[in-house]
Amino acid sequence: MESVKINKIDTNASEDELSQAVFLLHHDDGMLRMERDNRNMKNIMDDVLTSDSNCIDVGAHAGEVLDWIVQRAPVGSHYAFEPLPRFIPQLKTRFPGVKVYQCALSNSAGISKFCHFVNIPGWSGLRPQPCPIEPVAEEIEVEVNLMDDIIPQQLQIRLIKIDVEGGEYGVIDGAKKTVRRCKPYIIFEHAKVHAFGYGTTPQMLYDLIVEDCGLAVFSLDGNGPHSKNTFVSIYEEAFITRYKRHTETNFLARPI
Repeated sequence: MESVKINKIDTNASEDELSQAVFLLHHDDGMLRMERDNRNMKNIMDDVLTSDSNCIDVGAHAGEVLDWIVQRAPVGSHYAFEPLPRFIPQLKTRFPGVKVYQCALSNSAGISKFCHFVNIPGWSGLRPQPCPIEPVAEEIEVEVNLMDDIIPQQLQIRLIKIDVEGGEYGVIDGAKKTVRRCKPYIIFEHAKVHAFGYGTTPQMLYDLIVEDCGLAVFSLDGNGPHSKNTFVSIYEEAFITRYKRHTETNFLARPI
């Protein structure tokens, strides 16, 4: 394992952007945003899941959202994807009925470098990113797969949650067959602070979801469907205001 220093070259961010992006991890605004989004995610699940709904958790981490899914769909066939080895044993033990894969998802398969932030693992990803605190970073190698190569073609997926620290475009691009076939509800994070190293834009992600996959983009509270310009404005406002409590970084893609 190799130590990693995070800088503007790694993230494709300017010095001003790096300065703008650094905010307190436990800032009251961030906690209030998280509480609001968690409440809205649970409401969405209450509305769209039944006991036998099939779901996918991409970036399962320690299993918080996966637990919400299993509680609401206890007899569904669920898949969880998590590249960090430290979380795999507890995921398999805690959720014996879930198919747990130790890998990242994107739009190409292989072995990739992965930036593991040891002291804030939830900020780890396929690309380095500016962090809210001084990170302890190491570079590891992880397996990368396409969702379309793993999910059975006959399985109807009701909900997908994606929290991959900027790599959401690759995840959805590698899941287009599944998304087009199933028209699932997709809860996804998309924030500029995470996306610097990926070379993708909110316009690209919007076109992928709406034009390529046939879904519409909403806020988690149900506001929408959003136009491309509105989606981009929400994305940019969150960054410019340093992610104040009223801003949005999580969204819902769904059929209409």
